[in-house]
Amino acid sequence: LTGIDGTIPYTEEAGETKWYLYDIAQEKIVGEPTEIIEVIRCTPDTPRHCEVAQTSLAEIRTRIEKHIKNTRLKQLQAPIGVRPILKAWMELN
Repeated sequence: LTGIDGTIPYTEEAGETKWYLYDIAQEKIVGEPTEIIEVIRCTPDTPRHCEVAQTSLAEIRTRIEKHIKNTRLKQLQAPIGVRPILKAWMELN
């Protein structure tokens, strides 16, 4: 998808959706949906609760955003100032 002048538009509408999972135990970022689904699959009656400290979650979010910047945005050669939009953020236990 390119604009009238042949440039790539860096807008939410022109963007793509990516899923990322931060594995706390292994301290790694998983970006493959087939791997992520195995971790997040549950039933509607699965109890939900928060266990991770808010400061830790904030650090993880920063790591994910840095990962996106250093991988996907560099691959796209996005101009300075273009930032990813985080649509959902949740803790998994």
